[in-house]
Amino acid sequence: MKKILLITYAFPPYATPESYLCSKLIGNLEGVSKDVLTLNFPIEGLNDLDPSLDEYVRVKFNKIFRVKVPKIINFLSKTGLKNLFRFPDYFKLANKYLINFINSELNLDEYTHIITWSQFHSVHLVGLDLKKKYNINWVTYFSDPWSDNPFQKSFLGLERYLNKKIENEVINNSDKIIYTSEETRKLVNKKYDFSVDTKSYSIPHCFDKNLYVFNRTIYDTKNSYPEDVFIFRYIGKFYGRRNPNTLSKAIKKIKKNRPEIFKKIVFEVYGQQNLYIKFKLFILKDLIKYFGPISYLSSLNLMKTSDCLLIIDAPFSNSVFFPSKLVDYMGANKFVLGITPLKGTASDIIKEMGGIVVDPNNIEAIYNSIIKIYNNLNKKKESKNNESYLNIHSSVDVSKKLYKILF
Repeated sequence: MKKILLITYAFPPYATPESYLCSKLIGNLEGVSKDVLTLNFPIEGLNDLDPSLDEYVRVKFNKIFRVKVPKIINFLSKTGLKNLFRFPDYFKLANKYLINFINSELNLDEYTHIITWSQFHSVHLVGLDLKKKYNINWVTYFSDPWSDNPFQKSFLGLERYLNKKIENEVINNSDKIIYTSEETRKLVNKKYDFSVDTKSYSIPHCFDKNLYVFNRTIYDTKNSYPEDVFIFRYIGKFYGRRNPNTLSKAIKKIKKNRPEIFKKIVFEVYGQQNLYIKFKLFILKDLIKYFGPISYLSSLNLMKTSDCLLIIDAPFSNSVFFPSKLVDYMGANKFVLGITPLKGTASDIIKEMGGIVVDPNNIEAIYNSIIKIYNNLNKKKESKNNESYLNIHSSVDVSKKLYKILF
């Protein structure tokens, strides 16, 4: 039987989007034995635990190896000293422990493919080391761009330069490269020659319909509102220029100009937020209700009981990002309002789903779209997407595409 080893710093029970994404995509590969190598302790960035997929991965994967690392690494990761290891990121601190475990405990000859999955990009340095030592069949998966990431901060250009240098070595030594969208693939590949283009592929995020099982034990605010209240929900993190500023201004305008509609709509936010965003949402509590972090399976349940789901992105002129929450929204089969750049991956997908896209800086357009969605969908009492488009992103179909690329 074909056998792969997935190496990643993000895997359940750690609560990160990448944990859920790799579990669904790799977990649903059929006819393949799948082992995982990951960490066994919460390093900063992975401190939040979510056990809701524990049983799922136990069923989907063969063996899960969890490597312990010294406590000093956890200490360093929580201090400013972590900035000394930001090339490409401070998870690089754990790389040698994964490599030592592989050298002493695993027989790489058993595996037809080794897949390193980022975020976080430092995991690809583990794959690079193994490629040089053992000439493995190495596949790199990028959930986001590396040196081309617009969210990446640069220190006098040095950080960007070093990341580009490391990225070049990883890209050139990979046997196959996978991105989450064709836009990202083209963005990265324009820096390389034709040989890189021919070994790179785009595979979209996927949802597993079997995870959308209604659970009556999960608290749902829908039950606390009158039956005619229309619920907009955003599930995920805000950070940097991705924030609720323009949304809140549009809601405030509805409150002033259309009080009869404002009384009938509710905006909810779920997800772990930093202190600044928490404070901001507290100030906006009359407009947006914040409920804090929830488990992944709970989030899917809340998506299913929403009337409209929100995508909120940073106001770039063009965005290559494929937000992971968007594919979960697809699985919930609810109408989506995208407050996202008009050109880009998320915008294209939302439009194909039958949703509405507005520019993040256009308060008037957000205001009008909310009113339009309420008026149209409230009458229909349902808010489904273009169902024919959903099959493209089902875990069964996407995993089949990955299988063809690998084998």
